[in-house]
Amino acid sequence: MKASGVLDHDLTDSAITEADHDLSSTDLLPLLATGLRRWTPVLIHSHNPGKATNMHRFLETAGMEVTVNRLASLTKAIFEDWLLEVRAS
Repeated sequence: MKASGVLDHDLTDSAITEADHDLSSTDLLPLLATGLRRWTPVLIHSHNPGKATNMHRFLETAGMEVTVNRLASLTKAIFEDWLLEVRAS
């Protein structure tokens, strides 16, 4: 099975340690851009459209395949369609 990634920008609600409250997925982008293979598809879902756009631009510039879908409009059907595309490619 092909690897893929699903990212949300705002991670403060998922903090495990106090230091995590200051982190977001933006902090992970350099690691993802250098640690994942270029063909790894990434789905960015976020309520924060500006940050999602910046994340999209960063990863696409690094040569990655990126899809952006606002969390509010990411239905189960849309997500399942994205997974089918990932598996087919």
